[in-house]
Amino acid sequence: MDEIWRKVQSHVDERAVIELVRDALAFPSYGGQEQRAAEFFVDRMKKAGLEAELQSVPSDELMPTPSFNAIGRMRGKEKGAALLFNAHIDHSPPGEGWTKDPYGGVIEDGWLYGLIHNRAACALFIEAVDAVRKANIPLRKDVVIMGVCGECLGGSGTKYAVSHGVTADYFISGEPSQSYIWVKHAGSILVKIHVVGRSKHFCNLPRSQGVSAMEKMVKVIAALGKSQTPQASVREGGWLTFEPKPGFEGLPQINIASIRAGRSREYVMRPGLLPDFCTIMVDVRSLPGMDKETIRADLVRLLEAIRAQDSEFRYEVEFVPDLFPDPFDSPPDSYVFNSVRRAHKYVTGQDPMEMGKSETFDFVFAASDALWMSKAGMTGLIYGPGGTYMMIPDERASIDELITTAKVYACVVADVCTRT
Repeated sequence: MDEIWRKVQSHVDERAVIELVRDALAFPSYGGQEQRAAEFFVDRMKKAGLEAELQSVPSDELMPTPSFNAIGRMRGKEKGAALLFNAHIDHSPPGEGWTKDPYGGVIEDGWLYGLIHNRAACALFIEAVDAVRKANIPLRKDVVIMGVCGECLGGSGTKYAVSHGVTADYFISGEPSQSYIWVKHAGSILVKIHVVGRSKHFCNLPRSQGVSAMEKMVKVIAALGKSQTPQASVREGGWLTFEPKPGFEGLPQINIASIRAGRSREYVMRPGLLPDFCTIMVDVRSLPGMDKETIRADLVRLLEAIRAQDSEFRYEVEFVPDLFPDPFDSPPDSYVFNSVRRAHKYVTGQDPMEMGKSETFDFVFAASDALWMSKAGMTGLIYGPGGTYMMIPDERASIDELITTAKVYACVVADVCTRT
């Protein structure tokens, strides 16, 4: 395998790697609006010698408009696919605070700036498979590239693709991993908490006629605790019921992601009126053993304790459609895991971090399409470029990391897709 890997690496065109990543990041591609990106990747996959198609993905409860996946395949001599590469081609808005053009492909001091997450990985997949083709490595089974829509909306593209036969023995998700190998991450369960008050006008006396739903919501926020902070279990004085699990340290956590208030359930804002309806959205990052029913019971217990102290407190709990409702939990000893570990060491001379944590990055708190591939019966992992600067102003990845990742991907294809 060392001789094959040496040959494959020699066919990774480092300049072409960076140029393709820059081209892939040169335009916006929001959730449900990925057609341009999907067409781009289909075109580039065809130029790299892959069979490629634009897969139409219908709308669903999370992705309100139809969109597209880009599916590519390099065939082996035997039936079936050994390895599937997955990266989503949608992204979140750049947000405020950028000093570089997020679509400009700016290279400075060894960094490539742009919305790296996650189209860069899709570009690296193509360059990796192209290197295997140029090296004339005969594959026993297929390698598949899946550039998917709607990941930021709950994984619509991946769910559709795997339910329509796009699967393999193993998968690699190109989510930013800081060059660590990740086989676990949290689930993401979204719940709305509504507080119902009683509206009144400034002119209406006495003051006690009104109940501000927003002021009552302050009690809820205080009881939930700080966002993005490890939660204590019920037995430790917290409000969530769970058992700690190895590999999921630091979980569960919550994020109070949004708040809306106003008059009626339409949140009409009138400065002279007390708001009689207030809603917060809470993202519960869960670990194995937690689900909507355990979280509902925990929330009701918490909110009933508030009501016991406040006769004017009224609430409702509403779970919204699932994004990534379960944690991802894959074995750390699979063939693909060991292949990535060996290939990373071969390319870099160093062992990769396995579920490593740094002061700036810890993917265990994320949620991703790895869940849907795992549920489809594939065994896999997360390994991709970027991480520390993911989804912050001036998002970037180092040039060296992009090239290294492409080489690792190429070596893994040459290993996994040729094994007997």
